[in-house]
Amino acid sequence: MRASTINGLLVITIVCISLSAIFVKLSDAPSTIMVMYRMFLGCLILLPFLMKHHQSIFRITRKEWLALFFAGFFLSAHFAYGLNR
Repeated sequence: MRASTINGLLVITIVCISLSAIFVKLSDAPSTIMVMYRMFLGCLILLPFLMKHHQSIFRITRKEWLALFFAGFFLSAHFAYGLNR
């Protein structure tokens, strides 16, 4: 990936993380619903980058896919159970 693409992703990530706590506090929805919306909106925001760099996905090894799966699983568990406290 080019440096400009990485910088764009970094800016989007910082903005989303910065705004997420505000939206969570303003919401009365259950934590699982908030998690679903956060993950869904994150996927929508990243979709254009995926479409542009879709060839890179084929170079991801099986071990890396497994690591990505477990990282996503534990992140969703953190969101689902951590927001209830």
